[in-house]
Amino acid sequence: MTTATNDLAVENLTRLVDDYLSGWNEVDSVEREEILVRCWAPDAALVDPPLDGRGHAGIDALIQALQEHYPDHRFVRSGEIDAHHDAFRFPWRLVGPNGEAALTGVDYGLVGDDGRLTRVTGFFDPAAGAGQ
Repeated sequence: MTTATNDLAVENLTRLVDDYLSGWNEVDSVEREEILVRCWAPDAALVDPPLDGRGHAGIDALIQALQEHYPDHRFVRSGEIDAHHDAFRFPWRLVGPNGEAALTGVDYGLVGDDGRLTRVTGFFDPAAGAGQ
């Protein structure tokens, strides 16, 4: 069940997380930039185990690098969003064309007063992507 406090309304948070994931999946750079501006604060940070991106350009570069490493893969939410105050978390899978997950993990994020992401920290599951 998706849970949220009054600080993060369930509907708004679900839309934000879905936009966030669509940014990872968008291969058209113009469309992706529109998504980044819509859901990320200008000085936001995206931090994953191997890389981090700061600001829209840095986040876009991180997404491009992942898309090059995993062509034709898509991020999907694999569970419910859990939230309180300005923080949220949700599990995800990076699914290949064959339907199998190349990576799985959990993202933890913070939402600013304007409703955009200020920070997302990703954690990969230990066994996911072994040998990648």
